[in-house]
Amino acid sequence: MIGYLKRLTIRNLVSPYGLAIISYFLFLFAWIFPPGLYTSYIREPDLMFLDPVTFLFYTACLMAFLVGVRASRYLGASGARNSERHVSARSPLLYLLLPLLAATGAGAIYLMKVGARINFIALLATAQGSVLKAANGSGQMSEGRWDESIPLLTVVLWWSLFRATQLRLKGAVKAVFYLTFLPCLAVAIFLGVATVNRANLMPVILGTLVVYIFPKTRSANTRVVRLAFMGAVGSAAAVATFLFLSFLRGALGVSLLITSLLGYTVVSYNRMAALLAGVMHYAYEGHGVYLVPALLSDEKMNFVFQLADRFGWPSSFDLFQTEFLSTTAAGLNPAYIWAGAFGYVYSDLGWFTPFYWCLVGVLAGWLWSKFRACRTVGLVLYPWISFSILMWCGGNFIFRTNFIQYCEFAVVLHIYDKVFLHRTQWTEGIAHKPVAAFLEPATSLDRGLF
Repeated sequence: MIGYLKRLTIRNLVSPYGLAIISYFLFLFAWIFPPGLYTSYIREPDLMFLDPVTFLFYTACLMAFLVGVRASRYLGASGARNSERHVSARSPLLYLLLPLLAATGAGAIYLMKVGARINFIALLATAQGSVLKAANGSGQMSEGRWDESIPLLTVVLWWSLFRATQLRLKGAVKAVFYLTFLPCLAVAIFLGVATVNRANLMPVILGTLVVYIFPKTRSANTRVVRLAFMGAVGSAAAVATFLFLSFLRGALGVSLLITSLLGYTVVSYNRMAALLAGVMHYAYEGHGVYLVPALLSDEKMNFVFQLADRFGWPSSFDLFQTEFLSTTAAGLNPAYIWAGAFGYVYSDLGWFTPFYWCLVGVLAGWLWSKFRACRTVGLVLYPWISFSILMWCGGNFIFRTNFIQYCEFAVVLHIYDKVFLHRTQWTEGIAHKPVAAFLEPATSLDRGLF
């Protein structure tokens, strides 16, 4: 029994089940965080400490999400037994590097175009990242379609790392790929730093970590200690990068850095508690503006459907500005406005919020099955879903504009794979030992925790 539970934990570490439980632990940490210490750092009353309503609401949303993941099995997402395949390419290195270098080149061009108008290097070097953040929010760093180079490079990094593992690169070919991949990853990280935008930076780090850890969870000789170490190192890197951005924005002292870290994690649940208690209200609550944020900010969607005009929705920037007023009116620190993914949806749906997260769980479970089956749509979208689950403490990231863009990129990469990638049906008889560890048929261990 102990061995089975150990194996179950390993295999579901980066599944929607495992990631949701990791986020739940962060919520519990916030829920029991000492209120005196909280108030001393954040300068506002602690409304969430051991609050039963907050605990009940968050737990209900979590359980609804897990039920949705489980229910996805009945929509043809139960496993990858018949869809996992060997893959090969005539020139694996060329196959992987063409999209990778093209996406990196697009990102470099975007940086040069922005750098021609804004000296972001000087601003970053003098810890004036707040100026860049303001410029980004007001659209001064916008370069039309070149803005999409950031999410494009992000998904190509996820896709290429997974495919490289699947292709079992060896020798010089493997060395050349990783010597190319790592600088491209550095460019993606620098793009997030240069725009002082955590929503650009954190998906790169957390999504890449999920893609990197996944094959390890399929290996027969994987140890929990090793996975825990990799997860700890990755988490430390994410936190360090987060704090580095805070430093660039002007948080120059240890106390300010701690406050910033709490402000974008623990504090979100205090905003959620304020919404649940009726202490705080958003200007557009009940209008559906937080359910699919991409409908407000995606120009292509608005051009086709004219949704903002039909429903009287504000622009994403105007909506963002109203949250500062709502937070101030509630007597909370307006420097931090995130209400957590569950809190934002509550402002639109109230106690029907768990039903929303059940549907999100169905989507997450379906994409998890496609990810395990090595399908292109899963390689592109599941790391984004993983990031959004880990960042439930922030906003409702799942259906932001990035999601629309990632769907477009998934179509392009799917066509690319169809043309250049050769697939062979997985069978136990032909499976080589190293490959079987990665492309292992689905078992009951993949069915989640309940």
